[in-house]
Amino acid sequence: MRLKEWRRLLGLDAADQASAEIAAAVPDNRFSETFARSVRHNVIAEITIQILRIGGMIVLARALRPQDFGLLKVLLAVSTVIVILCEAGLPEALVQRSELTQNHEATARWVSFGPAGLCVTALYGVAPAIADLMVMPNLGFALRLLCLPILIEATSGISNARLRRGLNFGSLALADALAEAAFLGTCLLLVANGEALWSLAGGLSARYVVHGLTVWVLGGRPAHGWPRMADLRILWRFSFSIFTGRILTTISNNVDYLLVGRFLGSEILGFYGMAWDLLRFVEARVHNTLGRVAISAFSRLQDDNLKLRNAYREFSGYLARLVIPMMACIALAAPELIGTVYGPRWYAAVVPLRILSAGLSLTALRSASVAVYYAKNQPALDVYLNGFRTLLVGVAVVSLLSLRLPGISVGVSMAEAVISIVGASLACSLVGLNLRILAAVCLPATRLAALCALVILASKAVAQFAALQGPSTLVLVVVPVGVVFYWLAANDFNRFLSMSFN
Repeated sequence: MRLKEWRRLLGLDAADQASAEIAAAVPDNRFSETFARSVRHNVIAEITIQILRIGGMIVLARALRPQDFGLLKVLLAVSTVIVILCEAGLPEALVQRSELTQNHEATARWVSFGPAGLCVTALYGVAPAIADLMVMPNLGFALRLLCLPILIEATSGISNARLRRGLNFGSLALADALAEAAFLGTCLLLVANGEALWSLAGGLSARYVVHGLTVWVLGGRPAHGWPRMADLRILWRFSFSIFTGRILTTISNNVDYLLVGRFLGSEILGFYGMAWDLLRFVEARVHNTLGRVAISAFSRLQDDNLKLRNAYREFSGYLARLVIPMMACIALAAPELIGTVYGPRWYAAVVPLRILSAGLSLTALRSASVAVYYAKNQPALDVYLNGFRTLLVGVAVVSLLSLRLPGISVGVSMAEAVISIVGASLACSLVGLNLRILAAVCLPATRLAALCALVILASKAVAQFAALQGPSTLVLVVVPVGVVFYWLAANDFNRFLSMSFN
């Protein structure tokens, strides 16, 4: 069967035609080129970062214990909340405004210093109490080690907003790449010097310091002026909703980690976190390369509902055709992937990974939905959505603790699916798009995922028949499905690469 016939059978040609109609109906070459250029910078940065991260994690996963990674999950959860408290939503308010003055930026910069100092000081004082609450003795010192790096990262938020507002994602990509290199280098240096216990905390500190300082420098000269109450009131109307939404988002993204770590221990949390990391690898790459650009780009279309509706529809279709097949492949290849890359000690992460993949396959679409909320000046929807998610995930984990990781994974996976569908429905209502049309755009992705799954199952059968083990099995499983996926989605990739790198 020819490529065109396969694409017609899977519905990919229909998706291509829809994208072409959108492009013809909404000619905006300058906007498309700016968006694509920003995505290009993010793609290059992500390739660099992931080369460093994957190589480093392979070494660290074999050198460290699962409970060490469980401690890292708690550190990330706490530090992320503190950074959000410090920024108070002001950077997002600067990005969203259609008209921005130097007085707005100067006010936001001055005001951000106060919350940052208070939050970091409070963290230093309550760190031992957090360690006692989580029953993790080493957590207190690790949190205090992060205080100064968090202050540097948090106070760079206004410079970060300036870069995002100008779609200057090349500078942000450089900051991300340098920060990841600092994390990996610090971790490996501490492990080599016999300080494995503090290697991940030290690496996280280095990441914050390098990222914050780089953004400060690349953000340019700060705007002159003193804080003005009138400007603060203008910014606060939007920033408070963003602030609340980010807090709830962070809590909802980490509530299961905190509950699993508190009641089942850091070792079980290490396995659960590893499963999430492998699945969220795809989601995070999509957000870093496309999602955060979409927030800035969609904001430019906030007053043109037709363009925004078409952009949301097309963007969601691309995300679905990229993410859903990859989630299916990761779930099926989980034993070979985990055993070969991270070692046999991590096999306990296979079951939760496979269960979670079902619900998480839809979460990448949230990047498009959240971008619509922000563009339409309705960030409160993200607040309500994440509050609902926190409730669902919390109830699922607590009620299923007796079933250990498999039961918890089922509950969380169902919660993820419900939240993704509700979130897409809200975004569709804002732009006047029928949810059934959005589902039709995403339908070819499920057919493509099914075909990729068949290829992986066939490859695993061949590997078993040939009695292959280790890296040979992983290569045999991954390479054929990669070829098939690109062969069928070549038009999408070529169009995307043409826009980004031409």
